[in-house]
Amino acid sequence: MMALLLLYPSTHSLSHPYSSKYRQWFVRLLSEGYKRSDLTGDLPIAASLFLEDAGGKVTGGGNVFVNAVEGKGGSRRNPFKHAEIRCLSNWEEVRSGEEGKTSGKRANTIFGGTTLVSNHEPCTMCFAALVNVGVGRIVFTGRDDLNGAVSLGVGKCKEIGRGEGGEVYYELTEGVGGSTFHFRPEIVYVPFSAVVEWWCAHCEEEGIEWREEWQGWRERRLLRGEEGGREGDTNILKGWWRERRKRK
Repeated sequence: MMALLLLYPSTHSLSHPYSSKYRQWFVRLLSEGYKRSDLTGDLPIAASLFLEDAGGKVTGGGNVFVNAVEGKGGSRRNPFKHAEIRCLSNWEEVRSGEEGKTSGKRANTIFGGTTLVSNHEPCTMCFAALVNVGVGRIVFTGRDDLNGAVSLGVGKCKEIGRGEGGEVYYELTEGVGGSTFHFRPEIVYVPFSAVVEWWCAHCEEEGIEWREEWQGWRERRLLRGEEGGREGDTNILKGWWRERRKRK
């Protein structure tokens, strides 16, 4: 029996991921992630949490946070300070200040309706946290077949459709580790190849050297026969970044 694959209608908020809004978000995450990583020595994984109105206008949040796990020279700082966790912590602090103490409130009174955009597939720890607190939408690029929660099937994410731009929509059918869950976020993967092209075009416009470095890295990998396999998109970026740090 042939399976039917749903195509989301054009009214869906992410059916056109190539729109300027989401292009700008991913370019910003990659660009700021690499700039800050140059200073901190950590991997350029970045995320942002924000609220949108019905028209897609950001009405709250929008700060970019990067990983703060590694220090200069690869020293460990805090294994829990992933970009997504830092987004949640900052949001809770800001909302607590606006609305008073949050003790006794359900998590979705703080995180309900929020969107998290990340340039890296959330790991199991981050994915569980995002689901448990009630983040409304998780939008990511850069699959991580070795550590990503969706790729590993940790949260039992079932593909339910594809959009016109190649984005993949998932439905959470089971909590992390088989646990029950109170919130069911919308989960969307935006093609990594498109995001990298957006970013490279931005680098070229701004005269940033990363485009040439990235293309050179990909060419060397192809010559060594290292493309493909179960590395995932962002593990390729991580490898390039580690090599780049060694040369600096």
